[in-house]
Amino acid sequence: MKLSALAARLGVVENSAPRLPAADTLLGPGADEMVAVAVEAGGGRLLSLARNQVLHRPGRALTVRFSAEVAWAGDVRTRETVVAMAGVDGPPEGTLVLEAGDERVGLFRYPHDPLLPGLVAATSPDAVAERIGHRVAEGGLTVVAYRPARRAVVRVDLAGGGQRYLKVVPPSEAPALVARLDRLAGVVPAPRVLSRHVAEGLVELEAIPGRTLRDALRADRVGRVTATGPARPPEPGRVLEVLERLDTVDVTDLAPHWTVPEMARGLGAMLSAVLPTEAERLAALGHELGREVPQRQVAVHGDLHPAQFLVQRSTITGVLDLDDLGPGARVDDLATFLGHVVAFGVEGDQPPARRYAARLLPVFGEATDPDELRRRTAAVLLGLATGPYRVQQPDWPEACRRRIALAERWALGDVRSLREAS
Repeated sequence: MKLSALAARLGVVENSAPRLPAADTLLGPGADEMVAVAVEAGGGRLLSLARNQVLHRPGRALTVRFSAEVAWAGDVRTRETVVAMAGVDGPPEGTLVLEAGDERVGLFRYPHDPLLPGLVAATSPDAVAERIGHRVAEGGLTVVAYRPARRAVVRVDLAGGGQRYLKVVPPSEAPALVARLDRLAGVVPAPRVLSRHVAEGLVELEAIPGRTLRDALRADRVGRVTATGPARPPEPGRVLEVLERLDTVDVTDLAPHWTVPEMARGLGAMLSAVLPTEAERLAALGHELGREVPQRQVAVHGDLHPAQFLVQRSTITGVLDLDDLGPGARVDDLATFLGHVVAFGVEGDQPPARRYAARLLPVFGEATDPDELRRRTAAVLLGLATGPYRVQQPDWPEACRRRIALAERWALGDVRSLREAS
């Protein structure tokens, strides 16, 4: 659909910086009219629009997720999720493409994600029942995670009791996901694959008992842990034991994982793009935290944080989201885990998480180079500084700056927030 005549009204700058493709449209007031055009093409009328997620790779791609109120024929009103994607390689095939000048934006309405064809089935009770062989309870499908074009996780409550989880990935990635989980059977408590529908990119996983460690670290306003049931943080040594068992898995045939310094360089560039007034500060921090120090390669989780562990009492009952299993540096897993706990404790104002981070730091420091652990934890904190912008928090510029300051303190060795919590 050609929109060249609407370019000015859409707010598209034809020579906009390539680091944020179509940013002037997708992140500005022109987004309302752009989405309205797409909604009208589907027979609806846009009533309101709110931006609730922004994902982008500087110089490569930008994805924005919107929440839209739409009126359909007969004035039937629904709440819809609309996703817009732009990038140097053009919009994904299967999206509705809008063009303005040199900019091309592809849009789709959830759950019709062209790169996750299994998502439509995973959000339909009848289709899920057909694929897993069990009836779904009324209202028994809950989307617990969704990253457009990348992955989704749906919790399934069964009519007869019990649960399953459905993971949806691009079909080309499904065989590798299944192979990773199969090779982990009996090594770490990863969820078993119960059925696979590779052509759709849909994998059925068992539900493991327990609550997430993140819930076990959550406190109410007076500092008490609020997780119901017997869920307590495991001893730091137990986390190390899981990683040691993980390292018994042969991953030599898998691609090496990106490093935390590499991640810091990329996300530091993204922060500079959206907070140009902090560019000089971020460049200095990125120079220190983006420095590579060679490490021995072991099997790593790749995205280790408190929501990836399930716990009962103080026992780790499950390890989740092992999509990124592969060769990497142990210190990166440790820094990623510690950085998430620190950020949750400090920025989330959760005293139990700060106390747990204070326990983790010396134990993790004995398992690796403590200075490198601290530096890479600072790099993880810098990466997490993108969070407020990504979810479009109302005060995201100031929230990002607070997290950048936290990363700076850790880069300098200042961990007073943990000592104060001990």
